[in-house]
Amino acid sequence: MDYRQFLKKIPKIELHIHLIGCVRVETLIEIAAKNDHVLPEYKQPEDLYWKQWFFDVYPMVCHALRDADDFYRIAYESQQDGAAVGTRYRELFWSPSIHMGDGIDYKTALEGVLQGLADGEKDFGIRTNLIADIPRFTEVDAGIELLEIMISNPHEKVIGLGMDFEYSGSPEKHREAYRMAKAAGLKLCGHCGQAEPAANIAYCIDELGFNRVDHGYSVVLDNDLLQRCVNEEIVYTVCPVITQRGLFPWALSKHPVREMINRGLKVTIGSDDPTMIDSDLTKDMILMAENMGYRPADFKEFTLNGIDACWLDESTRKQWRATWAKEIDALLAEVDTNESLHYALDEENWKWSHSGIQTPCEERNRFWQHGEEIKSKMAEN
Repeated sequence: MDYRQFLKKIPKIELHIHLIGCVRVETLIEIAAKNDHVLPEYKQPEDLYWKQWFFDVYPMVCHALRDADDFYRIAYESQQDGAAVGTRYRELFWSPSIHMGDGIDYKTALEGVLQGLADGEKDFGIRTNLIADIPRFTEVDAGIELLEIMISNPHEKVIGLGMDFEYSGSPEKHREAYRMAKAAGLKLCGHCGQAEPAANIAYCIDELGFNRVDHGYSVVLDNDLLQRCVNEEIVYTVCPVITQRGLFPWALSKHPVREMINRGLKVTIGSDDPTMIDSDLTKDMILMAENMGYRPADFKEFTLNGIDACWLDESTRKQWRATWAKEIDALLAEVDTNESLHYALDEENWKWSHSGIQTPCEERNRFWQHGEEIKSKMAEN
């Protein structure tokens, strides 16, 4: 068995993936037409995803959705696509605040999503729970309103609260929403440390109560914080491929996640928004192997880290850790460990192109400047 076949076959867990980031572009076009929702002009369907700045793409897809059938379809298709690459369990971010802002009732949207996930689990064998995600650009009152609705309408599949769009505000903004979520027994995480200081990661852990950190690459700028996270075994859900394309515009081999792993942080791999970058969890793992030098046993560790960090009960995590480890070990025994992988990324074949983004973007420039700061810090170590 070659290395790529191994990465295709191993059981996968994914804790950093967005429902909207799983929407197939053909599905977006069909749903938009059904709802008389106007999309930007495009020559090829893929241009809707690959010729715009990402933070314009995500809300574009959100605003096309209108009814429970739309949410059902995207949830069901996400299950199908996840199972096709060997994913067995996911904790999936979704953004009810954005949909509520479009006048869509929380319960209507949730009903469609949950039914799509349930049918997808029945048909494809992939289990998924939900994390409600508050964009930082959301007003404080809207975040509190979301938590009030969630608390009034609890569901066993809605297990956590997250936070996204970190460029659009301070994490302090939604402190009350996190307090409410914690009191209600929800697990807590959020996107932080991409284009903001490492101090914001510490704030999210200490003041908001994060159980794990999403992205968190700025941790390499603060040696004390990094070592603390190592000591406390705080797991980071990292997404090297999508962030290399949008945040760190240099070779994937120089992505800060390598420094994080080298320093002993526990990480688990996510694809973030797979359809929007023409990728999936297997492809992301293959790119990491080809360009970052990680070996088969490393991906076993990343997978088991995901089991440790997931928000299932201890009994299930213990059982999965044992059975998945045994299954992966059997696959490891068949891998040709002498196989030589190339370690050069062929950027010409990428469908996502920085130069293809037509609109100048202040947020993009700030992301890249912050990335240069991280790169300089890594060079010192």
